[in-house]
Parts: sequence; C-alpha cells; structure tokens
Amino acid sequence: MVNSWSDENPTSNIPTPRSGIEHPNVNTATDYFLEDGSFLRLRNIILGYSLQNNLLDKIGIENFRVYINAQNAITWTNYSGFDPEVGSSNPFNGGLDRGNYPVTATYSAGVSITF
Repeated sequence: MVNSWSDENPTSNIPTPRSGIEHPNVNTATDYFLEDGSFLRLRNIILGYSLQNNLLDKIGIENFRVYINAQNAITWTNYSGFDPEVGSSNPFNGGLDRGNYPVTATYSAGVSITF
C-alpha cells in the first residue's frame, strides 16, 4: 500500500501492511477495515387477490386466488460487501466478513383454486 503509515508518512490513516511471520506478536486486525453493517431487508412479502363472484359459482369454483411471493427481495444498506448479514459458525469470528454467499432472492407466483 503506497500511502500506508510509515515513519516517513506519519499522518496516514492507512495501516502498515504486516504479516504474522515478520511480526508474530502483532495482530493484523485494524479498525481501518471496520464499516457500518446496518441494513434493512424486505424478508418476506406475499400479495394476493381472491375473486369471489357469481360467475365463479356458476362454473363450480368456490374460490379463485392469484398471488405473488418474494423472499429477500430488497436490502437497503451502505455496506460494501456482498451481504451485511455476515454469518459465521465460529463465535470467535462473529462479525468478520469472510466472503460468504449473500442470501438469495426468490420470487414466485401462483394460482389457488378451490372447487
């Protein structure tokens, strides 16, 4: 990193690149990579409409319903990674973005007919 902190560049906010081999007692984690992970996600929404009229009764249909369903349709966030809902099965890595796959958006539509 060209503009990272050094003795010649003490006013930089970019941390000095380090490896565990060169500095075994220094943790490479830094708040330079810390970012706001707040988000708002539309997790589940179903929109449907049921027709109930005399015409349906004449052809033997009690209920006719049309619907669309969306799961994880929209996520509002300023997070630069794939998914702000960073998950880890290891409790010591909680909150670390390891490049997990983002949640999948699923859309479906259907018709429900009751005779």
